[in-house]
Amino acid sequence: MGAQLALAVWRPWVAVKPSRSQLLAVRCAFLATHILLCALTTLRSGAFGDSIFHLASGYHFLDTGSFVSYRVNPPIHRVLLALPSYGLLDVPELAAGPERRPEVALGEAMVTTEGFDWQLAGMLGNIYLVLCSCLVGEAVYRLAALAFDEISACVAVGFWAFHPVAVSWATCGTADMLTTCLWLYLWLAVGSALRDFSWTRCVLCGILFGLGLLTRYTFFVFPLSLILVELSALLVGKEFRSRRYLLGCIKLNVVSLFLGLVMVNLAYGARGTTAGMDPADFESRTIRELILNENTRWLTQSASLVPTEYVRGLDVQLLDFENPPSSYWLGKACPGFWYYYPATTLCKSPIAFTVALAMGFFAMFANWRFYLKLETVVIIVPSVAYLCMLFAKSEFTTEYRYMLPVVPILCMFAALAGRCCASRASHWLGMLLVVSFIAESLCAFPNHFAFTNLACRQVVRPEHLLTGSAFDWGQDMLPLKKTLAAKPELTLTGVLANHVVPLEAYGISPVPPDGLVSPKTILVLAVSRGALQQEGMAESLNETLVVERIGSTLLLLQCFDESCSLLREP
Repeated sequence: MGAQLALAVWRPWVAVKPSRSQLLAVRCAFLATHILLCALTTLRSGAFGDSIFHLASGYHFLDTGSFVSYRVNPPIHRVLLALPSYGLLDVPELAAGPERRPEVALGEAMVTTEGFDWQLAGMLGNIYLVLCSCLVGEAVYRLAALAFDEISACVAVGFWAFHPVAVSWATCGTADMLTTCLWLYLWLAVGSALRDFSWTRCVLCGILFGLGLLTRYTFFVFPLSLILVELSALLVGKEFRSRRYLLGCIKLNVVSLFLGLVMVNLAYGARGTTAGMDPADFESRTIRELILNENTRWLTQSASLVPTEYVRGLDVQLLDFENPPSSYWLGKACPGFWYYYPATTLCKSPIAFTVALAMGFFAMFANWRFYLKLETVVIIVPSVAYLCMLFAKSEFTTEYRYMLPVVPILCMFAALAGRCCASRASHWLGMLLVVSFIAESLCAFPNHFAFTNLACRQVVRPEHLLTGSAFDWGQDMLPLKKTLAAKPELTLTGVLANHVVPLEAYGISPVPPDGLVSPKTILVLAVSRGALQQEGMAESLNETLVVERIGSTLLLLQCFDESCSLLREP
C-alpha cells in the first residue's frame, strides 16, 4: 500500500488512489517539516537584515501611533512583527529623529539598548511569518486542487515546504511572506466569487484587498489583474458570457475597491483624506509631476481617496525607485534588467525543481483543453500581471524577494511533472525528482538565504553570480560570534560585511592593530563573499588564507598585512 501511495502521488490515474485522510497526513507532514526547517534556521541566525528596522518601527508605532517610521511600507506587517514581544519583553522607548528614513536610527537605538534581548524579540516576531508560510502552503493546496487535482496539490505543498526561497523568507522579518499569503488567499476568494457573486464573497475579497494595501503598495496591481481575470474567463465557458456574469463582475469590482479604500482610511485614521495634496509634501518626481501637471492639477483641489500619510509612504518608495542602486549579475554592476527575476529563480531553485517545472509546463500545454477553466485562469493571469509589473519596474532588481508571491504558483506547475508522459517510467521519474529536490534543498541547510543550486556552483562562484540578491544581509553574524568564541586564539582585527546593525550589538568587537603594522603582523578578518566581489578581490584571493567558512556568506581570513591591505578597514 505504501508503494502504491507513493506512485499515486505522481500519477492520479493509478488504480489505487490515496484517501483524503492520507493526503491530509502527507500535507501536514510537509508543513510540519517546513516549520522545523524554519525554526532551526531562525535559531541559527536570529534576527538579521531589514527585520531590525521593521521591528523597531513596529515598537515605535505601538508606542506613538506615528506613521513616520518605515513609512515606505504600510504598517500592518511591522505591527504584527512587534506584537509577540511587545507584551513579553520590557521594550525600550524609542524616539524617531528628523531623518527622512528614521527607522535606521530606531533600529540602532533598539539593538544598543542595554538589557533588551533584541534577538529574542526578532525570533518571536518570526513566529507569525512561519505561520503565514504554512497558510501559503494551505493556499497552494486549495488552488492546485481546484485547478488540477488533490494529489498534484499535495505534491505542490511539498515543493513549497522544502523550497529554499520559502524557508529563507519565512525566517527574515520582512513583509514579503505576509504579502504572498494575502495575495494567494485574495485570488482564492476571487475564484470563489466569480462562481457565485454573493455579498459574503465580494466582501471577503474587499477585506483581503484592504489588508493587502496595508501590507504592500504592490497590491495596487490587483484591480487591473481582476479585470484581466474577468475578461479571460469569457474564453473559458458559456456560463461567463451572460448578463448575470457582467453585473456580478461590476458588483465584485465596486465592493472590493470600496472596502479596500475604507480599510486603508480606517487604519490611518483618515488623516488628510478630505484635504488636497500639497506638492511641498512630496519628494518623488513621479508624484510632484502628477500634481503640478496642467492636466492633473485638479488632484490638488479635490478630495483625496486615501489618507495623505498613505500617499507620503508611497512617495518615499517612489523616490527610492527613482534613484535605484545598481543590480549585480555575473559580478558586474549594471542597471536593472527585466530578466533578472527568471534568471535568479533558476539560480535559487534546486535543479530538480527546474526540471519538474519544465515538465509541468509541457504537460499543461500538451493538455491545454483540460486545463482551460476558471481556476487555472485565476492562477495564471494574476501571476503574469504581477510579473509584468516587476519587469516594467526594473529598479526592483536589487532584491529577489519581490518575486516571492509567484514562487507558490511555480510549485503548482512543478507538481504536474508526473503527468508529462504516459509511460510507467514517469512514476519513477517523478519520485526521483522529489527525492533529488529535497536532497539538494537540504544539502546547504541551514544557509538557505544565500542558496545557489548545484549547477550554478559548477559554473561560477555563488558570490560572483548573485551579489545584490540578498546574498549578504548579515545572516551569518551570530555564527561568526560562535566561531570566535570557539577559537579564543584568534583576535579579530576587522569585519567587512553587510552586517546592517552595529557589531557591538552582536557582541563582536574587532581589535585593529595599534601603531605601525609590520610586514609580519597577522590580521584576522571576517569578510563577506559579496564584499570580496565588489572589491574586485574574489578571483585573486589566496584560498590558503581561509581559516574557516562561516555559512554561505562569510570567510574568516588569517593573513599578513601585505596580502590584505585593502581589507584593513573594519
